[in-house]
Amino acid sequence: MRGKTTLALLIIFLGLLFSVYFFDIQKSRKDSQQEKIANRLFPISYNDVLSYSLKTANQELILEKDSCTWMISSPIRCSGDSSAIKSNLESILDIAIEREISDVDSALELFGLENPQSSIRIRNRRTSEARLLIGNINPIGEFVYVKFADSPAIYTVSNSLTNNVNRSLFDLRDKKIFHFNVLDIRRIEIFQKDSQNLSISKTGESWSLTEPIQAQVSTEAVNTFLNRLANGRVKRFIDELPADLSKYGLVEPALKIGLFANSEKSPVSLLVGKLSDDGNFACSQSQNTVFILDQWLVDNLKKTIAGFTDHKSK
Repeated sequence: MRGKTTLALLIIFLGLLFSVYFFDIQKSRKDSQQEKIANRLFPISYNDVLSYSLKTANQELILEKDSCTWMISSPIRCSGDSSAIKSNLESILDIAIEREISDVDSALELFGLENPQSSIRIRNRRTSEARLLIGNINPIGEFVYVKFADSPAIYTVSNSLTNNVNRSLFDLRDKKIFHFNVLDIRRIEIFQKDSQNLSISKTGESWSLTEPIQAQVSTEAVNTFLNRLANGRVKRFIDELPADLSKYGLVEPALKIGLFANSEKSPVSLLVGKLSDDGNFACSQSQNTVFILDQWLVDNLKKTIAGFTDHKSK
């Protein structure tokens, strides 16, 4: 009987010990997280941000959240790369104050904050706006001096902040060739200037070549082709509002790919033109912005009948 009592007391003791340990750990983690948030330059969450801007001596990028996606509204209006923007913004929001240097404005010029060339402006749901001025890097190169436009206090923070603000338009804009769901595509049309034109249709889960001949095709080959398109990225943007597409070889393109989703009559189309020094000129038919695609990608998008009917084709 005494043994059972001892065992029961031991179990109760271990339970209490575990509870105390567990709640102390949880409280410690919570306190640490709250302290970390409180010590941040911008004590707000990513989901609270509505828009932000990155201003440097060369440009100002303005990024605006539209539901769950991002748009760039300046220096041009275009879709943003939501993944790259999220990473950039979260890195900015995670910047912590290293120490406070001064609470007076008299020494602004010493810290490069009298007429700073770089700044970050964040608009969020909770407060109207916060504008952070970014000054000189400290003598050892580890920290940078910053202050908010509406506050006299000067802080040092990690110099990684300068990398986050020095992002180019190319870094943060959407670089996908175009957007589509691979599983939604029911027909593919490929027009090739120096080869046969191909038309492939999907019935159920099977793909068939309908032009220039009728034949069964490899589902693996079709999926590889579609995934190359879905994952293809722009190498370099050339002309945002081209006045003349002919100089890029895009009026009569060497390659044109049309993708038809479900019952839609109008395809999403890719036009590929002349070869440049670092790839092929190309554009989406819905957006005339001219860009460069890597030549290896273009070469892999050019297909023959055998390229789809041979199950070993990649």
